[in-house]
Amino acid sequence: MEDLRPRLSRIQAPTLVLSGEDDLLFPPRYGQEIAAAIPQAIHRVLPQVGHVAPVEDTAGLAGAILRFLEVQA
Repeated sequence: MEDLRPRLSRIQAPTLVLSGEDDLLFPPRYGQEIAAAIPQAIHRVLPQVGHVAPVEDTAGLAGAILRFLEVQA
């Protein structure tokens, strides 16, 4: 599998990186690293959420995405 991290700096689209506060597979620090590599990306941590945000906090996930999209519009 190819490491795509060197390509992140090429992303030019508005980008939201979401992490679950309690995600053991991909802890929030991974999301922060990804967001830091993408120009002007935003990183948000969903509180009390693990790895499956759409199931664990559907409303919180949808709200975070909606707020991001409203700012971009």
